Amino acid sequence: MDVEGSQSSESQLKQILNSEKLRYVMQSSPFTVAAGSPVREAIEGIRTHPNNYALVLSGKTLAGIFTERDYLVKLAGMDVSLDRPVDEFMSKEPKSLSPDHTVADALRLIVEGGYRHVPVVDNGEVTGVISALDIVKYIAELYPTEVYNLPPRLHQIMNRAEGG
Repeated sequence: MDVEGSQSSESQLKQILNSEKLRYVMQSSPFTVAAGSPVREAIEGIRTHPNNYALVLSGKTLAGIFTERDYLVKLAGMDVSLDRPVDEFMSKEPKSLSPDHTVADALRLIVEGGYRHVPVVDNGEVTGVISALDIVKYIAELYPTEVYNLPPRLHQIMNRAEGG
């Protein structure tokens, strides 16, 4: 791809990311546990849920998020009862976005805050989660030919036409 085409693609991508709403990109069925639940329940959910987090709800309201990072930093190797409430170990009052925020808003928050999962809240109720991986997959779907035709190593040069 030439430089002009690259700039055009970049401009087009920025426009898409600045206009696409999270409601169309987010995961709509996040794993949740109730506030006060034993941390064991959150850990078991993280092990079985493919996205490695548990949103902690107080009723229908987001109280916190418990991630594999929380587990590794606050619990792994410690002599802590897993019957203690998840509230003691979760990240309280996590930053969240609404379904009407854009993918660019989510990407900015993820990068600036160092988050991997951002809850999406509408009128006080959790409606989903957007993750860094969701955004990468979304961009890959926008440019499937370019993404799927990349070599395993970007600067790889093949010795023969077959690649072998």
